[in-house]
Amino acid sequence: MPIRSRLLAVALATLSVAASWPSPAARAAPPEGHARLHYHRPRGDYEGWGLHAWEDTRAQVTWTSPLPATGRDDFGLYWDVPLAAGARRVGLIVHRGDHKDPGPDLFLDLARGREVWLVSGRAQLLAERPDVSGLAYGDLSRARAHWIDRTTLVWPEPAPAGAAFHLLASPFGALRLARDGASGGDSVPLRVDPAGLSAEQRARFPHLAAGTALRLAQADAARAAAFLKGQLAVAWRAPDGARDASGVQIPGVLDDLFAHQGPLGVTWSHGVPTLALWAPTATRVRLHLFDGPRGGTARVVEAAEARGVWTVTGRTD
Repeated sequence: MPIRSRLLAVALATLSVAASWPSPAARAAPPEGHARLHYHRPRGDYEGWGLHAWEDTRAQVTWTSPLPATGRDDFGLYWDVPLAAGARRVGLIVHRGDHKDPGPDLFLDLARGREVWLVSGRAQLLAERPDVSGLAYGDLSRARAHWIDRTTLVWPEPAPAGAAFHLLASPFGALRLARDGASGGDSVPLRVDPAGLSAEQRARFPHLAAGTALRLAQADAARAAAFLKGQLAVAWRAPDGARDASGVQIPGVLDDLFAHQGPLGVTWSHGVPTLALWAPTATRVRLHLFDGPRGGTARVVEAAEARGVWTVTGRTD
């Protein structure tokens, strides 16, 4: 085939493929008398997911027999939910068995529109289609990982075989996800502990008992207090290229490192006031002092930190 003919054939094939996925603006609106919910799962695992709908809908739905998806497009699944006459609001839960995604009941206010978008794990119905192009590599806005004590983190699911885990930390909130992984801060290796959490840890965090226990080296654990003052994430990558990343919940490690039994607020000793504030993730605390209750020029005093507690001590005058 001549080169020009081959180029024409490739161009026609490209146009044909592109035409099979219309742009969001070109897609048809929901049918009259229906509301449409779009649903996206970053991993594309839609098997078994259905929709429970109630309130102002004509759909006959039970929890054990949810609405099957109306269709699927390049965003994910979508459901066209039939509306009752005079409908104002529809309740919606995407679920698979008793597993709800994201969890709380969601309500579509029909006065604001009949078409909404939902991203897995996010408890918000969006009026416009969101950009989900980066979610296949993780989601730093969702804190699915847990840091439970100074040396232990937990990924909430079993680890993929051979996956390498890292704790990512940025004091400037500069962590970013892209096709080639996370970047923008320190990357600290985490060791997968095949024994899992200890009996004591499982007792304190029973909801994480089936998760993957991840251990920090002692030298890295010594830097925990500094890491906690910035943005955190846990990321993993499997040998086959699969990956995921998430933000981190930190109450457990804060309790372990910075539990405080002393007084907080203002205390007095021999006529001298001391103000104490528990803020272990703060990088700076300043006290603004005014001469009276109506403002004016403030005198700024820097607080000093010790084990997560910031203090300022005054004078007798």
